[in-house]
Amino acid sequence: MLSSVRLLARVLTLTDGDRRDPTRWDFLAGVGAGVMSRRGSAWADFTGTTHPAAVLTLETRAHFSGALTFRAGVEDFVSSPTFNEGLPAESLPRIQHDLLVTFALQIPLGRGATR
Repeated sequence: MLSSVRLLARVLTLTDGDRRDPTRWDFLAGVGAGVMSRRGSAWADFTGTTHPAAVLTLETRAHFSGALTFRAGVEDFVSSPTFNEGLPAESLPRIQHDLLVTFALQIPLGRGATR
């Protein structure tokens, strides 16, 4: 499980297409804090599978006709976990990157939905 709180800033905006109905592309970057929790049978014999992480984010948003928006992003959860702490099989902390790639299509519901 990955969860995060991020602060995003628009780095660049490009406009493409017809002047009456342009497509706007926003490029965003961000940083934040997160928590990673490893679960499942592969981690059953390990302790210390939940760790804090720094989160780095790159995202793009394309605003199309009407209120339709396409989003694509990459989040890098950077942590330095130690597994089985205090046990003979304790691992040494090493920097680890867990990448989360997302694609989304936003379609607002309801009257008066605008971009």
